[in-house]
Amino acid sequence: SDPVGSTPAPVPAIPTTTTAAASGRVMLERAPATSLRALGRVMSCVHLLGPHVVPMLREELSGSRDALGKTRGRLAEAIAAGLAKRAGGGAGDEGGAPLVALLEDAPLELLRSIATRLTAEPGVVAVLGGRTPEGVTVLVAKNATSTVDCGALLKRLATAAGGRGGGRKEHAEGKLPPGADFEGAARAAIEG
Repeated sequence: SDPVGSTPAPVPAIPTTTTAAASGRVMLERAPATSLRALGRVMSCVHLLGPHVVPMLREELSGSRDALGKTRGRLAEAIAAGLAKRAGGGAGDEGGAPLVALLEDAPLELLRSIATRLTAEPGVVAVLGGRTPEGVTVLVAKNATSTVDCGALLKRLATAAGGRGGGRKEHAEGKLPPGADFEGAARAAIEG
């Protein structure tokens, strides 16, 4: 028992150093690992919600990913159908010039799905670009009946637009810098 009016013993503090003061972040120095683990257990959502919640959230995430994949497939199918219709019956060796299309905000995964659907038709060659803030992702793909060399075509396209990329005769991928003239570079690569 402390006598009235006595000063309590100081509470040991964890030494801290302020870093990035403008953002208000604080870095702990030399904090005992056991204290951090204990703090993590107390502040963990799993601790508050129960162990059954994590498997439930994982199952929900898996279902959401499956639904997203199906939606992306339907989107790719619709875009491919529109591009094929615009090409008027074919694009490539037998059907004419390669099909060239630039899509805004199209990630590489979507371009691959679209190309797979387009190149299911004999002779089709697809030269697809997906513009993002980071630049233009480029994909060149063909049907097995086409004689076009996708790797060589992409090299010419990337060189014309200041980009890079590579691949094989059947399929090639690359990247162009932001603001690149994808369609102009694609025309130059096809012609030459």
